[in-house]
Amino acid sequence: MPAVAPAAPVEPPPRPGTLREFKEVSERAFLVDKLREYGWNISRTAEMLDTPRSNLYKKLEQHQISQEKDG
Repeated sequence: MPAVAPAAPVEPPPRPGTLREFKEVSERAFLVDKLREYGWNISRTAEMLDTPRSNLYKKLEQHQISQEKDG
């Protein structure tokens, strides 16, 4: 059996250094998780988050969230 090379260590993403960075990283992760949970249905996700769709669209743009990139 051929020798298998060990996998290169995966570096964890850098930890947020400020409260603002933490909030942004956390909010982005939360939104992506909820969008995945609701099949990227913006209307349903906004409804379940109790926020207007327009606000959710603004957050998606702010955090550069897209189904193609984050799906």
